[in-house]
Amino acid sequence: MTFDFSHLQSADEVVQAAAELRERSDEGRWALGALVCWFVPHRKSGRPVADEERTVSWLARQIGIPRSVLSAYASAWEFWGDVHEEIPVGVSWHSASMARQRVGWRPGQYVTNDIRGQAFGLLEAWLEEPPKPSKSVTVEQYLGRAMGNLLKAIPLLEPAQRAKARIALAALEDIDAIRL
Repeated sequence: MTFDFSHLQSADEVVQAAAELRERSDEGRWALGALVCWFVPHRKSGRPVADEERTVSWLARQIGIPRSVLSAYASAWEFWGDVHEEIPVGVSWHSASMARQRVGWRPGQYVTNDIRGQAFGLLEAWLEEPPKPSKSVTVEQYLGRAMGNLLKAIPLLEPAQRAKARIALAALEDIDAIRL
């Protein structure tokens, strides 16, 4: 497949073409999210990696995309699904997903009118002034990265180093037991 954009003459035409491509891409994200919610109606939270069918992990492997991406599509659909077409024109899937996260809704929770109203309020405000990206990293993100890095490193370690890595993983998994 080739793409030829030589017919675009101005920056405005490029922006218009990019917006149309983004809208098509967003349609695919909403559709994949709906498909995942149908295929795996009771998704498990966290980062389950399972070999059995009818899991997000299994489906992600079959289509060659990260489980976390497919799960994000499903989470957005779970929150916005029945009203996603009411999202203001010009708001991207990414902004809708960010609004869902910023109002504190998590997959599996009941979607109240109040929390969805808060998310719609953010989207409308962001039409006027787009949100600034968060520069802060949450504690959960630091811990997740630390665990991920340790898990990736374990096969490369010598036996003595593996023992230390296992202790560190156990400490991260039972963070409340650590006395500082």
